[in-house]
Amino acid sequence: MKKYVLLLSVNFMLLLAVVFVTSHSRKHGEMLTCRFTFVSVPADNEIARGVKKADGELGTDTRLRGLRRKDDESQARLLRWAAYSKVDGVVTSGGNDQDGDLARRIEELAQQEIPVVTVEEDIENASRAAYIGPDPAEVGQKMEKMASDCLRKTERTHENVQSSILLLADRAGNSTQERWLRAFRDAASSDDALQDIRILVGSCGVEEAEVRHSIRQLLSDYHGISVICCFSTAASEHLGKLLSEESSAGEVSALTVGMSDRIREDVEEGRTKGTVFWDREREGYEAIRMLKKQLSRNPEEMASLQTVRSNAQQDMPTVYLPVYIADMDSLPDQKKGQDHELEWDLQ
Repeated sequence: MKKYVLLLSVNFMLLLAVVFVTSHSRKHGEMLTCRFTFVSVPADNEIARGVKKADGELGTDTRLRGLRRKDDESQARLLRWAAYSKVDGVVTSGGNDQDGDLARRIEELAQQEIPVVTVEEDIENASRAAYIGPDPAEVGQKMEKMASDCLRKTERTHENVQSSILLLADRAGNSTQERWLRAFRDAASSDDALQDIRILVGSCGVEEAEVRHSIRQLLSDYHGISVICCFSTAASEHLGKLLSEESSAGEVSALTVGMSDRIREDVEEGRTKGTVFWDREREGYEAIRMLKKQLSRNPEEMASLQTVRSNAQQDMPTVYLPVYIADMDSLPDQKKGQDHELEWDLQ
């Protein structure tokens, strides 16, 4: 009998301890374990490494869900799945949301009090909780500086043809890339070296075949292109290779965004002249940290968040990451990632 009484007493004390810890956590806006989902289309190992590093250091648990190729419709479907699965928060990249489907999916999550943090490319006018990514003004300004430097070093081989800079984006509707392009034009308007240079804008898609077709068509339509500035991280993966194979490209200088292994190799081998980049691993880390702060509901934590006025005229917590430029002589040390350890749920 005494054993049973003692066992019941121990169990009762353990139950009281669990109740105390849970109530204390809720009282202070904390959660025992935060369950997040990173929806990435296509699957992005660089950002995912930062996400999993944050899991290890912050005690969160994030599932990696993605596609092998970019597909906005499937991205919206994965966001809807996140709403059904009742996760505590979502990280996702923005992109081309012309029909507003991604914004609607984020609105559904917000209505369920599931915060969404966008990384790299924002989804403007959506009810996202925060944005983590490069400063749009810096991306455009740094790209313009590299383009201007390329033109100064390039001899004009066709004196009767006006030199041109071609700005490439995924396609119409990508609000983040449009802001990068706008910052480029603003910087170019006050650059004496570019006053007589024609600035063209084209779209290129994201898959290799799409980029190849677009490059061929644009080089055929416009003569005198001296520099191509690619503002799409996905298309930047293919640009150096395609231009090296395209005879009509001639002495065109290519500039990209990002610092993947392939983009780095293109710069090292001289297929591209340089790249604009930021710490994409830190993007993932900061996104998870931001979600955890959002869920804490701790007034001190919330007050520490930097806010930026969004298009919806609301103060939105934002982390702008520093933006850098690199050419063949200034490439940073290569990060050794362990991508084989990333467990993706690929659709």
